[in-house]
Amino acid sequence: MQQLIELLLQYSPLTKQQIELIGSKTETRKLKTGDYFSEAGKTANEIGFVINGIFRVCYYSKDGNEITRYFIDENNFLVDLNSY
Repeated sequence: MQQLIELLLQYSPLTKQQIELIGSKTETRKLKTGDYFSEAGKTANEIGFVINGIFRVCYYSKDGNEITRYFIDENNFLVDLNSY
């Protein structure tokens, strides 16, 4: 969570209470290679922040081929906007 707070502080100061609130509303989760952050056909209900590693954003074409759209690296947010 410290990396997230440091990123947010680059854009705006945060009070101790705000930092505590962010801490109470976030959790650290490890995903392994091959795990999915979100799944096709499901509405996303969370936003991710990449602390370590890289995410590949992909989809399946009509003929079943897996297509890579882009990558999201460390210190960036991850959200499936297309699910809404």
